[in-house]
Amino acid sequence: GLPSRGTADDRALRGVPGARNSGATEHVARPAAEAHPVAEAYATTLGGDQTSYLPGLQALATSIRALDSSRPIFVMINRPPVPELASVAECLDLTVVQMPDIPRPASARNWFEPRFGGTWFKLSAWALPVQRLIFLDGDTVVLRGLDRMFASGCALMGAADCGLPCVTSTFNSGVIGIQPSMATFRDMLAKLDILYGYDGGDQGFLESYFGDGWRAQDECQLPQSFNKLHRREGMDDFHMDDLYVLHMTGSKPWATPASEYCYPESYAVYQRTRGAYEGRCPAAGGTSAGVGKIGSRSTLRRGVAFVQCSIWQGWARVFNLIGG
Repeated sequence: GLPSRGTADDRALRGVPGARNSGATEHVARPAAEAHPVAEAYATTLGGDQTSYLPGLQALATSIRALDSSRPIFVMINRPPVPELASVAECLDLTVVQMPDIPRPASARNWFEPRFGGTWFKLSAWALPVQRLIFLDGDTVVLRGLDRMFASGCALMGAADCGLPCVTSTFNSGVIGIQPSMATFRDMLAKLDILYGYDGGDQGFLESYFGDGWRAQDECQLPQSFNKLHRREGMDDFHMDDLYVLHMTGSKPWATPASEYCYPESYAVYQRTRGAYEGRCPAAGGTSAGVGKIGSRSTLRRGVAFVQCSIWQGWARVFNLIGG
């Protein structure tokens, strides 16, 4: 079974409906009055088949542990854990928590972005027994300490959704600081089919739920350096040395050949972090053969990736010139 951080986490999960610590032997749905919240923690999700995003989790957790060895890292899953997760959790001291799934609500099922269908599970972060939580998507790498986000009292703290285009009036939900609350969690679930979401995913819903408060409070609006989308690489506002969190939206460096050509700086950061993981956790093993390895790309795949990247980068430069 998966390792547990011990009885403290088991007690903390009591009161979360349907939750279980995957290292515990008993189901831990208990009255909220028994809960013992953790003061500060990080969280991410590992949904779907779990293995497809496992390389991302390895890099993300390694990057956090390089900067913060004490705060818990919760990994939320919505189905029984795969065996490969156990060794990663043990090596990096992760708390794996199985939470009830949150399917895409009926009101959002007609959107053209099917990849957002599984992102609703992120809302479970509000049910975690933590007083102040930093949630990070599984395709992020932390490059500097995030104490500023822990110190905030904002209901939601995040950076603008600055990709292509750069939309400063809404936030990107891939890196957010929140105050988990079962009252808020239940209220969000009650409004899943009521509030409008512009993208059919969690981000649009969270924008409807928290957006007005986020826009009204300057202190809740993080600089772009706290959630820099790698799609901005090559543009004037992308400076890797200034970043706190690199967010690899879209193409993933462990799965998409074009990543090493389109985003060489971002790809190099991921590869370095992966190398740090393999050095720290040699017994845990890496990803499947060829995943995330530059040398594994066939000549044909590298050629196709180069063409794809050239087209994408050309379009991006034009878009940037006209004000994107």
